Amino acid sequence: MIGTFDRKKNNSGGFKPNWGDFLGKGAIVLAILAGTMYLTNPSREEYLNYASGRLVTEAQEKWCTKSNIPEFLNGISESLVDTCQSLVTNRREWIQDNINTGTDRHNAVLFSIYTTDFDFVDKRYRTIAVFGNFLTFSSEDLQQTEKVENVENVENVNQDSE
Repeated sequence: MIGTFDRKKNNSGGFKPNWGDFLGKGAIVLAILAGTMYLTNPSREEYLNYASGRLVTEAQEKWCTKSNIPEFLNGISESLVDTCQSLVTNRREWIQDNINTGTDRHNAVLFSIYTTDFDFVDKRYRTIAVFGNFLTFSSEDLQQTEKVENVENVENVNQDSE
């Protein structure tokens, strides 16, 4: 039982906690947590399925809407939206292949961090995978990222030559 106290009184007249119980139970809880994280660390294939599904949804929401269709095509706008959505959905395998090509996985055993450079939309996505779930926590323009990396590389070369 967490919070048990032994029956020995300390000098202040109160009961002193049995720290051995706390530490032992804490270690068990941490071991169970670590084991659960290890067993539920998503695979690369699961990430590719997640990322391609998310990108398909974003593309459909961004490009396959009536607001993107010129007014003179209003009569066939529903058909154009449906065609656009079907086209994007049918290209999911191509999208998944491109994501796979541009993705680096850092497997930390208990969780993974995926960094995906997707040239098609000129973005870099960072996603953490833990407990069987994915959380994309940053999305940045690829061109800006490359400029920053180039500046850092030039600074490193200048420091090395000094």
